[in-house]
Amino acid sequence: MKQRRKQSMARDRVYRLVIAVMKVLTRTVSQTSIKEAPGTPSRDSFGIIVLNHISLLDPLVVGGSLGARVRIHALAKDSLFSTPVIGYFMKKMDHIPVYRNSDRAVDALHDAIRGVRDGKTVALYPEGTIPKDEPLRFKTGGARIAIEAGAPVTPIGQWGIQEAFPAKRGHRLRHLLKAIFKKPRHVLVIGESLVPSPGESVEGLTRRIQESVEALTAQARELVLQGHKKALL
Repeated sequence: MKQRRKQSMARDRVYRLVIAVMKVLTRTVSQTSIKEAPGTPSRDSFGIIVLNHISLLDPLVVGGSLGARVRIHALAKDSLFSTPVIGYFMKKMDHIPVYRNSDRAVDALHDAIRGVRDGKTVALYPEGTIPKDEPLRFKTGGARIAIEAGAPVTPIGQWGIQEAFPAKRGHRLRHLLKAIFKKPRHVLVIGESLVPSPGESVEGLTRRIQESVEALTAQARELVLQGHKKALL
């Protein structure tokens, strides 16, 4: 019992340390703000967070802006867990590895369902990767977790951080250095919880999730554009 308590305390210290660093780095490369729609979940009821993927810096700004409010357990590709330093912190923070294209691919789904049932907040990018142009069709993992765990989905739309670190390769370092000085505006819009309806299909809930995230992303994009217009006045 004492050993488990010590391990839990050690993980908590690591989590708080990483989130503190993420906050600093987020402020270094962006002006990140959060807008909450009516019906936004309370501190302890986020359930499953789903959001659009626009940059490799997404985990940084999401953790830096939301990580202190709710403890996030993210689904991430398994290769990150074997990366020096990053892998150590991924494990200590109880993130969930996703073994793509393997016999263990379903393990992440089961781990996420157990975690949500235990009261954890799980986060994932249903597009699976960063779209090059148009939004991709959402994968069904978020809806499956929600239905199996009987938990709400918290949709989030974000826009802006791709200015600091774009998805497409080429001139990323230049963009990042520019961001440190100019700090592009980045907005996350948290939407109203989506609760699975009785008998709702995975496909039906996935559709609702995608429609919500896309609408919230449009709001975030408009807020970023409004910020640009004000800066020019």
